[in-house]
Amino acid sequence: MLLRHLAEMFGTRFISTKTLAGAVVPRAALSRLSQRLAERYQVVPLRFGEDETLTVVATDLSNPELLENVRVAAGARQVKGLVARPAAVQAAISKLYSGDVGAFSRIGRIEDAGVSRASAPPPVDPAPRASLEDNVGDVAVDISAFDGPGSSRALVELGGMHPTPSPSSTGWAPPSEPFPELDETAARVRSAALGDPSRLAESMMIIHERSRGSLKSHSVRVARLSYALCRQLDLSEPQAAHAWAIGLFHDLGKSQQHHLTALNVWQLRDHEAMARAQYKNPSRLLKSVPDTVTTGILHMYERFDGQGFPEGLSDEAIPFQSRVLALCDSIADLTFNPDNTLGRIVSPLEACNHIRAQTPKVFDPTMLAHFSRLLVERKLDSAFLSDQSVHGIEKLLG
Repeated sequence: MLLRHLAEMFGTRFISTKTLAGAVVPRAALSRLSQRLAERYQVVPLRFGEDETLTVVATDLSNPELLENVRVAAGARQVKGLVARPAAVQAAISKLYSGDVGAFSRIGRIEDAGVSRASAPPPVDPAPRASLEDNVGDVAVDISAFDGPGSSRALVELGGMHPTPSPSSTGWAPPSEPFPELDETAARVRSAALGDPSRLAESMMIIHERSRGSLKSHSVRVARLSYALCRQLDLSEPQAAHAWAIGLFHDLGKSQQHHLTALNVWQLRDHEAMARAQYKNPSRLLKSVPDTVTTGILHMYERFDGQGFPEGLSDEAIPFQSRVLALCDSIADLTFNPDNTLGRIVSPLEACNHIRAQTPKVFDPTMLAHFSRLLVERKLDSAFLSDQSVHGIEKLLG
C-alpha cells in the first residue's frame, strides 16, 4: 500500500521488490549511469529506449533537480521514473553493479506483488489503480543480453512477469551473440578502405566544430594556445605537436549542450556529472592517434589536489599534456565563449586571475604562472589571433 501511495503521489507506477530482484537490465542501459552516481542519487537505470528515454527506478521522484542530473549524466532526452522501496533500490545497485547476488535476500521482507493481487480483496475504488498503471505505459527490461545457454528469452515487464511471443512470431531480430573477431587480413583491408586515419580524425573534428555555434573553432584555439605554450616553455616540436593534437580533439564526441572544461566541471554539479559520463568519448573515436594524445585527453579532468577523475591523480602524476589542456581549454572558454560561467567574455589576463582562485586545487600553479608571464611579455599574442594558423585544417573551418 505504501508503494501504491507513493506512485499515486508522483503520478507514476511502482515496481515491487520481487519484480526488481528478478529483473536483468541490459548492459547498454546500466552503463548510462556509473555506480557512484547511482548510489549518490539512489536510482537504478532499467531501460534506455531508441527514443533516448531512460527509465529508472528510484525512491524519491519529488526532486526535479535529481531527475535532471540523472538525465544529463546519462545523456538521455528524458527520464521516466518508477517508485520502489529504498532497501530494494539499494539492493538492486549492489546486485547489478557489484554482482552481489545475495543483496535482495538480506532485505527483511520481500514484497510479492503477484501474491498480493491474487489473495487480497479487490480495492474499493479500482479506477485510480488502472489510471496509475497506464500512466507510463508498458516498459520492458530486456534480459537477453545476460542470458546464458538454454536460458529463457522472456522479457521482465515492470509490475509483473509476462511471457512474450517468440522472435519467430514477431519478425526478424538481431542476434545477441557478439560477432567473431576479424582476422588480421580482414582488419588490414578494412583499415586501407578508410584511408589515412589522421585525415579521418580531422574530418570528424571539422564536422564537430562547424556545428558548435558560439564555440565554433574553439578546439582550434585551444590547439594554438597549447602549441604556443609548449614552444615557449622550450618543449620539443614533437611534444608541442602532441599538445596541439590534444587541443584539437579534446571535445570530440562530447555533448554540445554544455561545454565541459576543467574549470566549470568543478563549479557546476550537472557539468561534473556529464563530464564523468563522457570523458572517454574522444578516446573511443580516436583509435588511430598516438597514445600520448588519447592519454592527455583522458586525464583533462584530474585536479592538482588529487580530487579529480578518472584516477584521482595529483601534482606531477597528472600527465603534463593534460595539465596544459586543462589550463588552455579553460582560458579559451573564458576569453571566447560568451556562455562561460562568468556570463561574459574577459581578457586573457582577467581569465588567468579568475583561474588563479582555483589554484592549486584544480590547476598546476607553476604552469599558470608561466602562462601569465608569457601573456605579460606578449609572447602568446599570436595564439589568440583569429587569422593565425598552425595547421592547414583551420582553413577548412571557414
